[in-house]
Amino acid sequence: MRRVLVTLVLLAALAALASAVAVQRSSGAVFSRTSDSSVQTTADHIHSWLYAYSQPTDPDGLTGYAVWRNSSPSVPAATGINESIAVHLGGYTARTTVNRVITIKTPPTFPDSTVTSVTVTASLVADSTTGKQPISAVGFAASGSTGRTNPVTLGRGVKDQMNLVISVTGLTNNTLYVPTVKITVTFTGFTTAYYVYSIPVKVYYGTGPGPN
Repeated sequence: MRRVLVTLVLLAALAALASAVAVQRSSGAVFSRTSDSSVQTTADHIHSWLYAYSQPTDPDGLTGYAVWRNSSPSVPAATGINESIAVHLGGYTARTTVNRVITIKTPPTFPDSTVTSVTVTASLVADSTTGKQPISAVGFAASGSTGRTNPVTLGRGVKDQMNLVISVTGLTNNTLYVPTVKITVTFTGFTTAYYVYSIPVKVYYGTGPGPN
């Protein structure tokens, strides 16, 4: 009986080995143990190169950020930090400039010590449901400024604010739109779309605060 069990185990092992070899030959795949090969990878986050703040998360205690318009009580339009930033600007019925929606800040040192500055570019993506875009312009300026520069080059430890323009002309009244502001970071010698903040920005065409 013992011999029979040993034989069956050996047959099962041989069958498994034959199956693995067949798969390797048919697919071209090569199988190896962890100890035979290893791959080491490293990756940065965009917040290693650029921070993004809302008023509640601003480490400098800066106030005067844009508010969720027509909300009661009045609250900042932006919430979250870095990749978790989200914005609700509330209700608008005419073209309006909105300043300090969020702020951005470069770290005191960059992950690569040879990099002395980064280029920050904002781009707009229309509302995915309607294909409409209620934001007509976006750019960056020093804190307290109403200007808009896009792109902007920032050295180490520099803080700017994001300003934008809302334009509801041609849109549908009493409708919530959710376009996206993409903030891309690049620097000399390296350009990749990996360093991107995708910030949803809710804009309501109407007189109230709009739905959440």
